[in-house]
Amino acid sequence: MKSLLLLGLFLTTLPALAESQFQIDLLGNATAAVYVDGAWLDSAPAVEAKVSVSPASPAEGVILKAYFYSADGKLLQTIDKPSDLNAGNGGTVPKPTSYEPGKKYSFYFGIPGTLQKGPTKWKRVIVVFGKGSQISAKIYPKDDIKKFSFPEKSVVK
Repeated sequence: MKSLLLLGLFLTTLPALAESQFQIDLLGNATAAVYVDGAWLDSAPAVEAKVSVSPASPAEGVILKAYFYSADGKLLQTIDKPSDLNAGNGGTVPKPTSYEPGKKYSFYFGIPGTLQKGPTKWKRVIVVFGKGSQISAKIYPKDDIKKFSFPEKSVVK
């Protein structure tokens, strides 16, 4: 009887164990004052990613990347880190040194001009966030993420 209760408890907590401690809460189009294409642009087209963690995590070793795809699903470009964001005082908004649980953090990926029009215009973006085997991913606009290839796909929770 005791073993059945323990098995039941384990099975009810299994979905929670499968979820990453790193979450992408929102992903969408935006405009932002970011550094893109080698210059500061005040209202640059961008993709905004709002992320959160549970529990707390140091920022060291955490990845936050964007993969841009064409209409036919071909990978066009990988951006390995969010764009620098203009703080409005001659500096940039500092990146966090650690993530607090429950707090939402906004990051922007400036969209390079080559991805904005013509044959290399982007149609979908996949953002990945996390560390080690605790990686989450989200696609925008909504689509079946399983149709797309990206290096972290095998460890996405």
